Amino acid sequence: MEAKLHAHDALRDEIVSRMRDKSRRNTRGVAAMVLIIGYAINFDQPAVIALVPVVFAYLLISTVDSHSWTMNTARHIAEIERDVSPRGSSFRYELKRGGLAGRENKRKQRLLRVPSVLRTILALLAYLVQVVFISFEIWPRPVPPTVLSIELTQGVIIVIYALLTLVLAVAGASVYRLRSELRDEIEASITDK
Repeated sequence: MEAKLHAHDALRDEIVSRMRDKSRRNTRGVAAMVLIIGYAINFDQPAVIALVPVVFAYLLISTVDSHSWTMNTARHIAEIERDVSPRGSSFRYELKRGGLAGRENKRKQRLLRVPSVLRTILALLAYLVQVVFISFEIWPRPVPPTVLSIELTQGVIIVIYALLTLVLAVAGASVYRLRSELRDEIEASITDK
């Protein structure tokens, strides 16, 4: 039992540590986007702004990865809570109120997710606005730049952004599916003692 309690605490600490890392990574990513935009404006190089959606997409994928890891860890925490605490114990936080397996007040659980869903929608809209703005307002250039012997025409940029958007869609779908599968696993494997 002592080993399980230690594992529980270690997993909680790891979640907090990963959340701090994600926050630092996002802060650095936003700083990189500001630097890219500042460089483009200061040196009259608007084509450089094309890198902003790439950095933004990296941050979104990184957030999805972090969220997936956190959900999987929460599943382990819920299993430990089930094994070491009696029914009705306050030690059953993840089982009762956790974001993945919370059984208490399903309506409240759904309401607690609203800001996260809205933040996700806002991030996706921001990404799409960037892509459209860059593709149709900034990119049409009389002499397209060449990178690695590839002439970066508006059509090439649109294809690159379409592929990047597809990668984002796959990442988003995978985390949604993982969440559903983990929730089903928890429901199937965790029964109140």
